[in-house]
Amino acid sequence: MTNKYEVCPRCDGEGYVSKLGAFNREWVEEEYGPDAEEFVTEYTKRGGAYDEFCPECKGERVVTPERIEEYREELEYEAERMAEIRAGC
Repeated sequence: MTNKYEVCPRCDGEGYVSKLGAFNREWVEEEYGPDAEEFVTEYTKRGGAYDEFCPECKGERVVTPERIEEYREELEYEAERMAEIRAGC
């Protein structure tokens, strides 16, 4: 018997993704000065001020195997588009 659901590949089963993307700690320390640690704490807290529900699983942390395949196809398409843009096509 196969699983009805699988862990969401986009959020790794956490249910949240960052609104901001990755950050560089040195830049944060320069930008926020003494408040840098507060920013880092809030940023890294799951469900914190800089997170939003995962658009793939809608915060449910799991998706169907079919949705995983669709997501992989979307990622491949996006990677191809980015490669074309970088190549100047």
